[in-house]
Amino acid sequence: MDIICGVDFTEAGGEATQIAAQLALRLGDRLILAHAWEQVAGPDDGDTDLDAAAQARQAAQDELQTRATSLQTVGIDVVAHTLDGPSDRVLIDVADSMGPRLLVVGTSFKGGIKALFSGSIAEQVAQRAHYPVLIVSTQPGNMMQWSVSNRPLRVTLAMDGSGASESAIAWVKELRTRLAVDLSVVHFYFPPHEHRRLGLAADKDNVEDPSVVQTLLQELDKRIGEMPGEGSFNKRVYANWVSVAERLCKELESHPADLLILGAHQRSVFSRLGEDSVIMQMLHHTQTPILCVPSGPPPSPAERRLPELQTVLAAVDLAADSQNAAAFYAYALLRGRGGKIHLCHIIGNEEHRALAEAAIAQMIPAQAAAYGINTEVHIVVGSSP
Repeated sequence: MDIICGVDFTEAGGEATQIAAQLALRLGDRLILAHAWEQVAGPDDGDTDLDAAAQARQAAQDELQTRATSLQTVGIDVVAHTLDGPSDRVLIDVADSMGPRLLVVGTSFKGGIKALFSGSIAEQVAQRAHYPVLIVSTQPGNMMQWSVSNRPLRVTLAMDGSGASESAIAWVKELRTRLAVDLSVVHFYFPPHEHRRLGLAADKDNVEDPSVVQTLLQELDKRIGEMPGEGSFNKRVYANWVSVAERLCKELESHPADLLILGAHQRSVFSRLGEDSVIMQMLHHTQTPILCVPSGPPPSPAERRLPELQTVLAAVDLAADSQNAAAFYAYALLRGRGGKIHLCHIIGNEEHRALAEAAIAQMIPAQAAAYGINTEVHIVVGSSP
């Protein structure tokens, strides 16, 4: 596969090239050095000295080729390209045409009102590219140390509930089949949200609930599945009341990493007016290289797999004309594979509980146990479904 590295001859660009080269060497990938040449109009009449511009472009191409030749001497397959156009567009177009393992870029910040709408080149590429983007700062100390050592690559992957996180897990699984990676998956949860989702009482003391942490760890296990390859693997879940970026910075201080992996969420220009992305915040507050992994393309209808149901919730009533249709079809869904049925009924008064339980028990098919289907009845007192 290919690794594309954006080269702009800055300090951050130089660090990015070194790390891209080490990754290409260890993974056996081809390295594409891409320099974007953007001709700038003169201040007077919009014209430029075409001869001088051509000479400057050739000088940039010569410098790029010199760097490529130097890397070839250590056994890396390197190709150098100088392409016309804005940096973000050039890198994204090259990636779309080549389908690389990842793009590598150095950080480059812009200030003022322009940053509000466009952000850095690195962030623009990360949020628009269809392939993973590795953003390297001017002082990527830990990863540079890894590049000249034999120890495993230390990776922290921040996981949320998005499709981008699923893609990030898939990417790092493939990486571990080629490199030794010590992987830590971290998940931060907002207690009020998780307590509501899990049907628990609100936590008024802002104390991390061990039962919530355990539930979230079990959910992570199901989402991640088996972790192949060489290197350690652990998961950590924390309650969080501050911004994700702030909590991630503290995590990297207590558990240093060579590489931080984040899911890249596609956002519109105007969404930046309300808040910066986690990626943008992290670029300002950490020197740790950040790999931004976008969500994969949705599967076509032909590629989609039918879900395998294991648990079904059926809301039932006791009206004579309902014929218990919800319960009937709930059991039909699990016939042949087994599972668990939750039959839920709402009553207006506690004194009706025994009558409701007896009536709902009559809805359970006699063959349910033979089909491996277990049933749990829930009677809820309330005035509205």
